[in-house]
Amino acid sequence: MTAHGRPGPPPLAIDEKDRVISNGEYVGRLVELGRRRWVHARPGKAPSAKTYRDRESAARALVDVVAAESVPG
Repeated sequence: MTAHGRPGPPPLAIDEKDRVISNGEYVGRLVELGRRRWVHARPGKAPSAKTYRDRESAARALVDVVAAESVPG
Protein backbone atom coordinates (compact mmCIF):
# COMPACT_ATOMS: atom_id res chain seq x y z
CA MET A 1 0.00 0.00 0.00
CA THR A 2 1.09 3.52 -0.67
CA ALA A 3 0.77 6.38 1.78
CA HIS A 4 -2.60 7.20 0.22
CA GLY A 5 -3.97 3.70 0.82
CA ARG A 6 -3.79 2.61 -2.83
CA PRO A 7 -2.17 -0.69 -3.71
CA GLY A 8 1.44 -0.20 -4.70
CA PRO A 9 3.56 -2.19 -7.09
CA PRO A 10 4.40 -5.69 -5.91
CA PRO A 11 7.83 -6.26 -4.39
CA LEU A 12 10.21 -7.21 -7.18
CA ALA A 13 13.63 -8.83 -7.14
CA ILE A 14 16.06 -9.99 -9.82
CA ASP A 15 18.61 -12.56 -8.68
CA GLU A 16 22.13 -13.18 -9.97
CA LYS A 17 20.83 -15.69 -12.55
CA ASP A 18 18.35 -13.14 -13.97
CA ARG A 19 15.35 -14.87 -12.41
CA VAL A 20 12.47 -12.54 -11.53
CA ILE A 21 10.88 -12.98 -8.11
CA SER A 22 7.63 -11.16 -7.32
CA ASN A 23 6.04 -11.39 -3.87
CA GLY A 24 8.43 -14.23 -3.04
CA GLU A 25 7.34 -16.30 -6.07
CA TYR A 26 9.30 -17.10 -9.24
CA VAL A 27 7.50 -15.58 -12.23
CA GLY A 28 10.04 -15.90 -15.06
CA ARG A 29 13.50 -15.00 -16.23
CA LEU A 30 15.26 -12.30 -18.18
CA VAL A 31 17.30 -13.00 -21.30
CA GLU A 32 19.96 -10.65 -22.62
CA LEU A 33 19.92 -10.47 -26.41
CA GLY A 34 22.85 -8.14 -26.72
CA ARG A 35 24.02 -4.81 -25.53
CA ARG A 36 21.15 -3.05 -23.76
CA ARG A 37 18.52 -5.44 -25.13
CA TRP A 38 16.53 -7.66 -22.80
CA VAL A 39 13.40 -9.80 -23.13
CA HIS A 40 11.41 -11.65 -20.50
CA ALA A 41 10.33 -15.30 -20.59
CA ARG A 42 7.72 -17.10 -18.52
CA PRO A 43 7.95 -20.79 -17.74
CA GLY A 44 6.56 -22.80 -20.65
CA LYS A 45 6.09 -19.73 -22.86
CA ALA A 46 8.12 -18.14 -25.63
CA PRO A 47 10.21 -15.07 -24.78
CA SER A 48 8.53 -11.70 -25.23
CA ALA A 49 8.60 -10.16 -28.68
CA LYS A 50 9.25 -6.71 -27.25
CA THR A 51 12.78 -5.82 -26.18
CA TYR A 52 13.68 -3.58 -23.25
CA ARG A 53 16.69 -1.35 -22.63
CA ASP A 54 17.35 -2.57 -19.10
CA ARG A 55 16.69 -5.49 -16.81
CA GLU A 56 14.39 -3.56 -14.50
CA SER A 57 12.02 -2.52 -17.30
CA ALA A 58 11.85 -6.09 -18.60
CA ALA A 59 11.21 -7.41 -15.08
CA ARG A 60 8.40 -4.90 -14.44
CA ALA A 61 6.80 -5.81 -17.77
CA LEU A 62 6.99 -9.52 -16.87
CA VAL A 63 5.27 -8.92 -13.54
CA ASP A 64 2.56 -6.88 -15.30
CA VAL A 65 1.95 -9.70 -17.81
CA VAL A 66 1.73 -12.32 -15.06
CA ALA A 67 -0.63 -10.11 -13.03
CA ALA A 68 -2.88 -9.52 -16.05
CA GLU A 69 -3.10 -13.26 -16.71
CA SER A 70 -4.09 -13.99 -13.13
CA VAL A 71 -7.10 -11.64 -13.20
CA PRO A 72 -10.26 -13.73 -13.55
CA GLY A 73 -12.60 -13.01 -16.40
